[in-house]
Amino acid sequence: MTNRFTRLVHLRRLREEALGGEYARTLAQVRDLHGRMHDLEEQTLQGERDARDGLSDVERPPTALIDGFARGQAFRRKRLELEINQAQAASDRARTVWLSARTQLQQAEKLSDRAENERRKEMFRKEYRELDMAGVVRHHRQGE
Repeated sequence: MTNRFTRLVHLRRLREEALGGEYARTLAQVRDLHGRMHDLEEQTLQGERDARDGLSDVERPPTALIDGFARGQAFRRKRLELEINQAQAASDRARTVWLSARTQLQQAEKLSDRAENERRKEMFRKEYRELDMAGVVRHHRQGE
């Protein structure tokens, strides 16, 4: 049998699951951006090594080319850092909302459990009264 809080628990569970999924999505986005940052740093290091070692097909690359590469990588890094900061802020907000929904779910579950316990107690009291009215309980007590 369900009590009056069962529907509330069900709705709050759905909400908590949806917000948990949103938090997981934003967290995955932050991790992806960190991976892209790592890849960018690897590309930068490799480009610097290539320029230093002169491994290109032509002789040594011109200084303007190296400087342009460095400026482009710095710009990409700043843009990625900005994206990471924005994604981290969104992830933090999603986590806060999810934790709030989780707390509300736990409160609703406690209310539901209390109501269910009260219902059971009342059912046992009613059954006990009915048995007492029939004289079964008194007979049982006298036999002890």
